[in-house]
Amino acid sequence: MKKSVSLILAAIVVAAGLTYGWHKRDAFAGRLLEAGLNTSLKEIFAGSIHLSGVHVSRRGQLGIAKIEAAWQTPNGPFPLELESLLSETPVRDILSRKPAVITFKRLKPLHSSHSGVRGRVTVWPFSKGRCEAELEVEGLGLEELAGLEPVNLGGSSGLLAGKAVIKIGEDGGEEVHVELASPEPGGRIQARFFDALKPYLPQANYKNILKRISKNDTVAYKHATLNLGRTDPRKINLLFKILVPDYNLDLNLNVEVRVEEENAYFQIAQVMGWVRTEP
Repeated sequence: MKKSVSLILAAIVVAAGLTYGWHKRDAFAGRLLEAGLNTSLKEIFAGSIHLSGVHVSRRGQLGIAKIEAAWQTPNGPFPLELESLLSETPVRDILSRKPAVITFKRLKPLHSSHSGVRGRVTVWPFSKGRCEAELEVEGLGLEELAGLEPVNLGGSSGLLAGKAVIKIGEDGGEEVHVELASPEPGGRIQARFFDALKPYLPQANYKNILKRISKNDTVAYKHATLNLGRTDPRKINLLFKILVPDYNLDLNLNVEVRVEEENAYFQIAQVMGWVRTEP
């Protein structure tokens, strides 16, 4: 992640520098930036990044009207789009070691009808990977995310909204806070999702309900929330709530999950049933 952020920032600085003071070079800057991003992020996007509406102001601020790319996931390419990216920090300030601030709007699956994610990212370009991101999930459709993990997310539906704050220090330490919600009227979720939660449910009545739920492919939920916090590299605090009216299930799960530092988020995905490894 640190390497990718540094490479993106370097490409932005070069493109802005070449056009600084001469706005007619915007087209050239766009081609240069697109080529630089496709080269540096080849492993993530396989050369699929396409930029349109690239503009560099006379102050050296870079703006991009739209970005399209195909994220290379284990389940195949996942097309994404992002609208209105702006480097609020002029290139001369970045070169003088000031933090670079980048904002964006409407990051979402390609052709999604929802508002997607907007965010503000701050990078300290001459530090050892220090960066911060403030993200606001204005609206994502769970059904549109199924392509990321078809086996576990297929058949899911509902609106997802919330916010996240991610901080990475020069020492590699991470601080993560996530608050997500799927408000009423809710949607549907795979029944197998609840299987992964059984080890964290001590009450027998919960387990009996989940046994009945497991006989279905998907079940309807009315609303759900997920809060995740990580300040210690060895543990993640997880608060999950979901209401499933058909089974009179009002689940409130508050656990501390011990994790391996390098695989923490993969382990959480397993706990939540989003990722499943075959035996």
